[in-house]
Formats: sequence, C-alpha cells, structure tokens
Amino acid sequence: MRFAEHPYSPPHRLAKQLSAGDCLPVGLLQGCNGGAAAVETAVTRMLTDERVRVAVAVTSDTFAAYGSRRWMEPTMMVVGDGAAAVVLVRGPGRLALVAMATSGHTCADIMEAGQDTRVRGPGAAGIAARPSDRALSEAAHSVEYLGHCVNRAVRHALADAGLEAGDPGISAVFLPRLADPFTESFVRPALPEPLRSKARIPDPHTGHLGAGDTLANLEYALRCAMPAPGEHLLVVNGGQGVAASCLVLAPVTG
Repeated sequence: MRFAEHPYSPPHRLAKQLSAGDCLPVGLLQGCNGGAAAVETAVTRMLTDERVRVAVAVTSDTFAAYGSRRWMEPTMMVVGDGAAAVVLVRGPGRLALVAMATSGHTCADIMEAGQDTRVRGPGAAGIAARPSDRALSEAAHSVEYLGHCVNRAVRHALADAGLEAGDPGISAVFLPRLADPFTESFVRPALPEPLRSKARIPDPHTGHLGAGDTLANLEYALRCAMPAPGEHLLVVNGGQGVAASCLVLAPVTG
C-alpha cells in the first residue's frame, strides 16, 4: 500500500468502522507470521498494562495483485484471499493462551527465490524469470532457518507451559496452511519428534491465508477441535523473513 494512494492508517480506519473509539490501533507487517505477531503484541500489552482489558487481532490478505502462477504452485502453497480475527480478553472464554513463543532470523526471503518467479513490473506480461544460483542458495538457506525457528519456538513455548514434547495431553499440533510437499519436507521435520504424528493442517481447503493462518486455526480449534479438560493444543506458524511462532492453548475450566 503506497501512502500517496491511501493517505490513512488502515488500523485506524478499521477501528472506526468497528465503532471502537477509545482504543489504540496498531498496524503490523510481518508477512505470513503477521497474525501470530499481532496476538503476541496484544498479549504483551495486556500483560504489562492491567488497564487493557480487550484486544482484537485482525488480518486481511489478497493475492490478486500478483499475476504469477507461483501463487498457485502446489509445491509451496495454494493461496486464498481472506480475513481472520480473534478477540483476546482477560475474563472468561473458551480457550486460554497458556504460553507463546516466537523465534526469528534475518535471512533471505523464502518466497522471492527458488521458484519459477515472474517479473511483476508494469508491462511485464508475466514473463518468466529463472532464479539465479544465488537466489536458489538463499532460498535453501531461508528454508533451513525456518526449520530452526519453528523448532526453537515450539521448544520455548512448551518449556514456558511446563510441558514436554512427549506429553500425552497434547491433543494436536496445527500447522500453517501450506501445501503438503513444503509442509512435509520442511515444517513437520522441524517439530520435536514426539509431536510429528500429531501435526496436521486444519481445514486445508482454504489454502494459505497469508498472515491469517494462525487466527484461522484458532477459529478452527474453537469450532472443530477443542481440547478436552487437561489437554493442550499447539498452533504453529511460520513466515517470510523468517519468523515462526507457537501458541499453547488449553480449554478454560471452572
């Protein structure tokens, strides 16, 4: 979004449309891990300021501006335009956020290398551009570090929740809504071994929702996969840059 075309703040505009007058709108841009980053930002604020009672994390992505077939490349992901939101409160709810951890690394952009990309400039008319050897090397480097970040985020979140990877009370591990070849090659192997058999992509028919995967997976948990009392659910996400997050959730009891 170029400021010259849209001289306003999207978070403020959205808050106004929601009639949320007395609030602090904050905009985040972190690619596919943006939804998880929004939750983490909101929770951090709530933990450090008891006056903040409610927060809403919202994501919205459209891939219409990209004329490349790579956005429908089954090796990486099939994308779907969409929006997602989650309401965070201090009071009663159905799911409690027990712990959350995020890990990142400033390496090459995964999605900008290692694929049959197309020039996106004006008048390019979808001309294919072969990735350079350097781009392919950077892509491999990025994917390797994405795995490291996923593993670190999961281990740290489990430790903060007082859990072990082999805990039988972990009911499921939700993965980002990426294509099976990418997930099976790079995301599932990054999980601690006891969790790999519990990992799955919830509601894969939506395709990848950009920054919305984490929030959509939370909604799916509430609708279709609520953990039983005493159980825990993990929501794992990763994105460009790279960054990865893990949320540990449990049903609210009492």
